[in-house]
Amino acid sequence: LRIENLEEERTRITKHLNNNGFYKFAENFITFDIDSSRGNDKTIIITKIKQPKSDSLHFKYYLNKIYINTSYDPYVSNESLTDTIVYNDVKIISNGKSKFNPNPLYRSLFIHPKELYNQRKENLTFQQFANLQMFSFIKIEFKEIENENGIKQLDVFVLLKPAKRMSVSGELMGIYREGFGGNGQVSFNKKNAFGNSEILNFTFSGGFENLKQVDENDFKIGSNIGPRLSLTFPRLFLLPRTTKSIPKNSFPKTTFSAYYNFQQRSQFARYLTNISLTYKWNEGKYKTHSFSLLDMNFAFITKDSKILSDLSRLSPSQKFKFEDAISSGVKYSFLYNNQNNDKIKNPTYFIAKSSLIGLTALAAEALKLEERDINTNAITLAGIRYATFFKIQGDLRKFFNFTHNQQIALRSFIGAGISLDKDGVIPFDQLYFVGGANSIRGWRQRTLGQGSYNNADDNVDKLGEVKIEVNAEYRFPITTILKGALFMDAGNVWTEKPDRDTEPYGYKNIDINRFYKEFAVSPGLGLRLDFDFFLFRVDLGVPLKQAYNYSTWKLESNKTQINFGVGYPF
Repeated sequence: LRIENLEEERTRITKHLNNNGFYKFAENFITFDIDSSRGNDKTIIITKIKQPKSDSLHFKYYLNKIYINTSYDPYVSNESLTDTIVYNDVKIISNGKSKFNPNPLYRSLFIHPKELYNQRKENLTFQQFANLQMFSFIKIEFKEIENENGIKQLDVFVLLKPAKRMSVSGELMGIYREGFGGNGQVSFNKKNAFGNSEILNFTFSGGFENLKQVDENDFKIGSNIGPRLSLTFPRLFLLPRTTKSIPKNSFPKTTFSAYYNFQQRSQFARYLTNISLTYKWNEGKYKTHSFSLLDMNFAFITKDSKILSDLSRLSPSQKFKFEDAISSGVKYSFLYNNQNNDKIKNPTYFIAKSSLIGLTALAAEALKLEERDINTNAITLAGIRYATFFKIQGDLRKFFNFTHNQQIALRSFIGAGISLDKDGVIPFDQLYFVGGANSIRGWRQRTLGQGSYNNADDNVDKLGEVKIEVNAEYRFPITTILKGALFMDAGNVWTEKPDRDTEPYGYKNIDINRFYKEFAVSPGLGLRLDFDFFLFRVDLGVPLKQAYNYSTWKLESNKTQINFGVGYPF
């Protein structure tokens, strides 16, 4: 016999009754009589329901009229509402003409006239309106009425205060080693863009980095810049039958997006365009599914004479990674995240992603209709290489919380891609890299790897089809807003296939007998300014073990990286 079990039973009974019409029932109506006088370690428990003070019985309540107020303001009088729309037995009221079309509002309701009151449906209605991201204040009120037959009824008032339609947000991330570098972005959001509760987002991102020239002993500025435009609908757009088959409480969404990115490195420039159509829906409280029915990439690269000379020394499979490419296919991701539940002491975050790219090309190949490059034998479209590959990755994070706001955060990441055409490769923009403010913080982005490869004269970005990374971070408070961190990062990237021409400098490809020896390791410490709504951090990462040296562990303080960022690295 445990008090906690009785409390859980009281909560269970109350929830069951609240979900079956008993609007006014509460836990304090439930009492337990306990008789333990019979001995033999046996106890008789009698559950009793107390009568309400004003009535001899607990009554069921039915819903009567439902009103949605889209102009509510909790701080002023709301008596000047001048416009009413009746939509499927629901009255939508506003001050002047409503800025919201009625259909998305009606779809957000889980409660309807003539139904029994159900607290679960009330909570789902609140959650759905919150998921629309259209309103800064949401409240559901009930007014008791009684009809001529003595049936208890409730009028429902869904009170909504519209949020600001336009909002701006930004993000910054920096690094310092022999010169500053950094990335940033600014996002513009327009809510209810076309009246159907859509969210229109425009993001402009850019950054720069000092790139050391191996053969010139100086630096050049590398940069990347580009816009992204997306439009999100609160339903599965273009799939009406599927929308009806998916439960409303999965809160489905559709996002159309397109972006363009220009990247200038020391020896080449890359132009990337992407178009995608993505569906997203929830499963329960913690799971989210995402499926991209369409994901198209167009990558074009221009190279100077120096990198052409460098690439000429690489194997064909390595060289092709820096060629123009087209890819299209489908993507799926699964997210499990319970970090927002304060009752869970040690929350978990896990996301898995998979991509199957090049379905059209594979179908053409099966029908013997594909085009082939006469020199490389790779599948092409209008003379441009058409990528075909499968990619899968997982990112697991675990957070252990202790007293005095101390936390240990752990992350492990593994990802791999494999070409589905024996003469093909994975495009440049789909490859993995490590280093930087959110990865292995003792190295700059794209300067670590591949495998044990180490050639001081090779200034080409270090990219690979396989990535393994592990991180551990101890976070602790120093003052109210100043926080500290001690961390350890380890990992590397590898190529799928060996590069025989560069093996005198080390092995680039993944091998089960040695990959764990080729982990680069970087400890460090960090400071964070935590303003609750905004966190700015500075992390110092120091190389401790180089990937190309299996046995030497040496703290190389002269190669310390200073990383700047907004938000935690994971």
